[in-house]
Amino acid sequence: SLIVPCKNEEKNIQKIVNDAKFDLEFPFEIIFVDDLSIDNTKNNIIQAIKDNPQLKINVFDGPGKGKSRAVDFGVRNCDGFFCIIFDADLTVKMKDMNSFYSAISLGNGDIINGSRLIYRLEKNSMKFLNYFGNKFFSSIISYIISSHVSDTLCGTKCFKKKDWEIFEKFRKKNKLDDIWGDFNILFSASFYGFKLIDLPVRYYERLSGETKMKKRFFYFINMLKLCFKAFLVFKLK
Repeated sequence: SLIVPCKNEEKNIQKIVNDAKFDLEFPFEIIFVDDLSIDNTKNNIIQAIKDNPQLKINVFDGPGKGKSRAVDFGVRNCDGFFCIIFDADLTVKMKDMNSFYSAISLGNGDIINGSRLIYRLEKNSMKFLNYFGNKFFSSIISYIISSHVSDTLCGTKCFKKKDWEIFEKFRKKNKLDDIWGDFNILFSASFYGFKLIDLPVRYYERLSGETKMKKRFFYFINMLKLCFKAFLVFKLK
């Protein structure tokens, strides 16, 4: 199941569907979770469903509480054995999802974590402060979980659907208010002994729509709090 949380991504919907149709080499369904868009995102999804009756595509209304809760809604309403979180900004190419499916279906890992910081970044794909933040939190989280993670904020991740309840159990138990959801997946996977591997992906400049990572200082503080809580959890286990 491709879980695609989206908000105001009207120009990307058709390309997501077309790229999945022509580039994916495994059976799939697409689960769009429209998180209170104010543009034509949902209408474009509905049109894509009508135009592609041979594909299994569903759209659900998200709760409007951030990416993490939109992904949660998508996972709970999907049918796949495996789930891949795919960001609707198309900064990661659909064809790379074949590598994620191969890695998890062959048993190379329980959590396949996309890493944008191994290959050279395309020009203008990531702002300097975002790059610095990624490096900063990768170092902190790697220290907390005692395992190297090269990119903690890449939205592309693959896991077994049945393991999602474990991630949610960890989040609720430790009161991790993770807006994006990436940190909680990494922390809970490590805490419960899942095999976590990084998988390099090419990262490209967003061509349409606007980034949701606008309140950088607010998100930075939120992520620091998450890391502090996780640090206490791991040191006291």
